[in-house]
Amino acid sequence: MARKSFTNIFEAVRKGTVEDVQYFIEQQCVDVNAKDNSGNTPLHIAVQHWHGDNEMIEFFISHRVNVLTRNKKRRTARICAMIKMNTLTANIADKANLLTQVVEPGNVESGNAVVTAMSLLTETGEMLQKVKRIMKVIKMLENAEK
Repeated sequence: MARKSFTNIFEAVRKGTVEDVQYFIEQQCVDVNAKDNSGNTPLHIAVQHWHGDNEMIEFFISHRVNVLTRNKKRRTARICAMIKMNTLTANIADKANLLTQVVEPGNVESGNAVVTAMSLLTETGEMLQKVKRIMKVIKMLENAEK
């Protein structure tokens, strides 16, 4: 059941579910290509607030959102997704750098170093999975642009 307490579709995209967004589009007749003050469409917002689930993005593509729309920064949703991927990749590099510091000779004997290394490896693995999923988003958006 969609929560109808959101004031606009952009808030629903940021904080809600696909059902919340669907309510705005189908019940409130909100244009799927509406723009906010920054020129972002709901698809732009979905990509910018993406946390690993592609359902919202798939929803917009299936509802014929104009994937070529550029916001005021001249970015399409695919460019926003590529920026998201670059940020994730940079975070992985940071974790790898920390890992090399933790496993330097002299630190490895410490039990804390092993726990820290395992934690960093787990976080890095999770980030790599997100990179794989955002790459799927980029590919979906690229295909929709054709």
